[in-house]
Amino acid sequence: MVTPQKSRVKTGETVQFTCIASGSPSPDLTWRKVNGSLPFSSTVQRGVLKIANVTQKDAGSYNFEAKNVEGSANRSGILEIKVTVPRFTQEPLSYLSVQTLTDEPLNFTVEIVFIPEMAGGLILYNDQLTNGSVGDFISFGMSDRFAEFR
Repeated sequence: MVTPQKSRVKTGETVQFTCIASGSPSPDLTWRKVNGSLPFSSTVQRGVLKIANVTQKDAGSYNFEAKNVEGSANRSGILEIKVTVPRFTQEPLSYLSVQTLTDEPLNFTVEIVFIPEMAGGLILYNDQLTNGSVGDFISFGMSDRFAEFR
């Protein structure tokens, strides 16, 4: 078994897949990337595949094979890349700051049309940075295949 079977990391991070195999005679241990080659930043040592400084191109399935004269065994692991939500700054500011309205009903209509790439994920996020800390925010995303607005 490969551990973890699925790993999700951000670009620039390091990921490690481990697969241990034994046999007599000792099997040859090999890691391969499906539909590609192992990343340049990867190392393989005793069944452990380590990829440093992960990039978007490193995403995919990785197969492990243990093989000797008695036979072979194959296992796989999947590497997914977490998408970082970009932050945009505005100079000059294009909005007007007003005092928060309390106990006032607010009615507004938002229409968003999209085709989600996955069942859970962030689609829209906006926040207000105040003195180095996050202030008010709005987010819209998917949670268990349902739209979620916060």
